[in-house]
Amino acid sequence: MNRSIAKPTLTILFLLHLFIFHRESAAQIVQPFPHGIGFEIGGGHNQLFWNLIGSDVSGDRIEFSLTPTVRVTYLLAVAEQADVEPFVGYNRFGGVSTEKSNGYKDEYWFDAVEFGFSGIYNLAGFRLGVGVKVNWHMSATINSFGSLTDPASSDREWKETDLISEWNFPRWSSDIGGRAGYQVDQFLFSAEAWFGITDLLHGSIFDGAAEARENHYRVLVGYVL
Repeated sequence: MNRSIAKPTLTILFLLHLFIFHRESAAQIVQPFPHGIGFEIGGGHNQLFWNLIGSDVSGDRIEFSLTPTVRVTYLLAVAEQADVEPFVGYNRFGGVSTEKSNGYKDEYWFDAVEFGFSGIYNLAGFRLGVGVKVNWHMSATINSFGSLTDPASSDREWKETDLISEWNFPRWSSDIGGRAGYQVDQFLFSAEAWFGITDLLHGSIFDGAAEARENHYRVLVGYVL
């Protein structure tokens, strides 16, 4: 081969090799978001079980209610069909009472930042798992329609009470739960059930006289990057 032709040809091939290698390396390093991040949004039904200690008397708040959940997840593969999924997000839980014979009713609400993780088993698109989470209560309130002791003839109006500052409700609670979902491409459809394992009245003005725990059931739609 003529040297005057071979030298430019080798130079062009060398530069082409560097260009392709650089693009592949950049594509591997520069990504807009890490792979495995997910976003989920959904709604849930809440139940608040309230019992007097040493008595059969209960004040359960289990009427149907629908509250929002928004969270960010991150998928960590630990085996071929097993993942660990940490998550953080916002959730509202609590309970709504039935209306008493005298017209009284109330609603307890906890607005919380939740932190947790689930262990996930994958099988043909289905995702089954169990998890644990803790909830930091940004706020907790009761909306009561009049007073429990008022007669039925009383004029009633809604009143909101801050449970943390006025009744000394705790700032933290925790849950264990399970989930089942199905993934289609990057979309994930899931259902979850969470069961409270801490007493929501611990340290409050009701501590020692009553205890309360919550259950939360929700459905979620997510997108995984």
